Amino acid sequence: MHGEPTVQGFRFPYIFQLRRALVCHVINITYQEHRTILERCRPLQEYSFLVKGIEDRKKQGMSLADAIRATMQYCVKHGIMKEFLLEHWEEVTAMFALQWDAEEEKKVLYGEAHEAGREEGRQEGREEGEDRLAKLMMALFAAGRAQDAQRAAKDPAFRKQLFHEFHMDEKKYG
Repeated sequence: MHGEPTVQGFRFPYIFQLRRALVCHVINITYQEHRTILERCRPLQEYSFLVKGIEDRKKQGMSLADAIRATMQYCVKHGIMKEFLLEHWEEVTAMFALQWDAEEEKKVLYGEAHEAGREEGRQEGREEGEDRLAKLMMALFAAGRAQDAQRAAKDPAFRKQLFHEFHMDEKKYG
């Protein structure tokens, strides 16, 4: 149904010694007009608006500190969480700065892990390719085809043809 939050359930079997499963429902409160849960709960709607404002300003190229400050000023000016923001300005600023730093760290760590995995995959591919080439060269020398081995070392198209001839196609190999 349009406007309804995305609800995701998580089940944790046998929590503590209760021998009962714990089921948690996580509700997506990302700001969106006509989202029923937000329309029913003004504080949640205002908080969601604040988060979206910061995200939008960051996407527009503002620094995090400027995005937080500008969004909070806008909210105070328009009566959105006004009393709370005025009373807890520093804490809210610090919380959002910390939240975004944690998200950036996750992105950096994911990127580093992803790149490490890619490099590992490239290394494995190189090793498999070297093994495949070594087996081709051994087969060529065993067949008395030293000239073909020399040509295969220089000519990728000929090498591919020889891989096929000796049934060492990539799909079958590795």
